[in-house]
Amino acid sequence: MKMEKLDVKHESFRQFLDRLRREKELTDIKQPVDIRHIATLVDQAETALFFHDVIGYDMPVVSGIIRSRKRAILSMGCSDYPEIEHRLQQGIDHPIPPKYVETARHKEVVETDGKVDLFRLPIPMSSIYDGGPMITAGVVISKESDRDRYRHAEQHAAVRATRLRGGTPLPDLDLHRHPSVRDHGLRFPRTARRG
Repeated sequence: MKMEKLDVKHESFRQFLDRLRREKELTDIKQPVDIRHIATLVDQAETALFFHDVIGYDMPVVSGIIRSRKRAILSMGCSDYPEIEHRLQQGIDHPIPPKYVETARHKEVVETDGKVDLFRLPIPMSSIYDGGPMITAGVVISKESDRDRYRHAEQHAAVRATRLRGGTPLPDLDLHRHPSVRDHGLRFPRTARRG
């Protein structure tokens, strides 16, 4: 499947969703949907789904955006599927240096300590056997309490309280040992979000 190659480096998430709509790869669902039904609906859908009205939450949910070969190609701005591997390898071999700024949009709302409430997030249940909402590809950055050091871990975690409980941690990364931190004294070299 050959597609038109696009430059998506500066495309926002909303612009990507608009592109999926134009390609008939995103379906907007405006009627109210129970959070417990999202995973099943996504599993049965031929397109990605945008749930505008999730019952009990004031934010929408988008799911299935790279669940097909075509959407994966679109997400990377590639012309065919094998080019994805080439792009990923190119990124590993030639990383873009970080750009440091005084502030950023993701810091407009920062909640810490007792104000953190994961139940405000519309986290779907992937299976009826989960026993509750599951964050299946979460990135956790935590500060060691006795030192000014940060750790990075990818977690599969059940949301059973306002904070994460339990979970299956994947290998974590001591950010203090990361070359960008060690060589330049930086606190956060970069973060990656998946899922």
